[in-house]
Amino acid sequence: MRKVMGIIFQRWDHELQIFTMNRGISTIPFGGRYRLIDFALSNLVNSNIRSIGVLGGAKYGSLIDHLGTGQEWSLHRKSQDLAILPALENYSIEPGVYFDLRELLPSKLFIENQTTIQMIIFQPSNQINNLDFKPMMDEHFNSMNDVTIVAGNGRSDEFIGSPNENRRKWRNREILAVLVRRTLISQALQRMNQGGSYDLLNLIRRNQEHLRVKMLIYDGYYREISDVSGYYEANLDLLEAPVRKELFEGPRMIYTKSKDNHPTQYDNASIVNNAWIASGCQISGIIQNSIISRESMIGSGSVIKNSILMQRAHIGNDVYLEHVILDKAVTIRDRTVLKGSKDKPIVISKGSVI
Repeated sequence: MRKVMGIIFQRWDHELQIFTMNRGISTIPFGGRYRLIDFALSNLVNSNIRSIGVLGGAKYGSLIDHLGTGQEWSLHRKSQDLAILPALENYSIEPGVYFDLRELLPSKLFIENQTTIQMIIFQPSNQINNLDFKPMMDEHFNSMNDVTIVAGNGRSDEFIGSPNENRRKWRNREILAVLVRRTLISQALQRMNQGGSYDLLNLIRRNQEHLRVKMLIYDGYYREISDVSGYYEANLDLLEAPVRKELFEGPRMIYTKSKDNHPTQYDNASIVNNAWIASGCQISGIIQNSIISRESMIGSGSVIKNSILMQRAHIGNDVYLEHVILDKAVTIRDRTVLKGSKDKPIVISKGSVI
């Protein structure tokens, strides 16, 4: 039986600091009821991978709270099906690095002790997709590959090339996952010290003459969330029926932390058109083309258009919001008007009162 481990890592080269002041990128809310990490974690679980490590990063409190015991993903922390791996202190990563193996140094013994593991799947925590790793693993093992790289359509052919090319040109924005023989990772960790760059993809490129490397192209829906405009667009993509069907209505579910909320209540005066509204809300206004998260309240006479409201938004009466993103627990007072643009939505930070 093939033994596979999944490792989900934080992405550091992003422009989402307004959302990550108190949380890591992996636990940014998405789609009304999910967190970004739910997609990577569900991909592994749906592919029957039951040994998963999640790199916590510096702000891992929200990650521990969200993952809990792993019950929602049928994983168990006690048996180390799900392990939150420690981060290096005072650690910084160069922009454009896909995955710096130095992040695994505190978990070196954990990796080396997984002697029955044949392969590790590396995934970032900030991509929206519904990957089925089973055919990819079959290809990897049947072809006896050392490395299998899963990429989206686009610049994927740029991977194979001279390692001396300008790395800033090669941004790796469309690398969705890397499947690597575990012994290669163990060998890299044994040779490693605290200095230098150990970007996984650059190591593969520099040694590709000695490795069996295969590129697989994924032609399904995917989004990488690395800036505000990408976050905004990916949320509103959920209002498109083909995207919803691919992500949520197929045989591979996207799991998340459950909440026992009452159904959303709609007043007689409310009007809703093309919106994604989670449970536990109270709607008294007009909502168009928007994502409304759990336990939000929309007051009478208020209009919400082309906007994203995270959990526990409290919108007063006669408010107008268009092209706006509200982080969690934001209060908007009566008769407030906020209007951004599609290319530059207005972002209100967590817990603000406007």
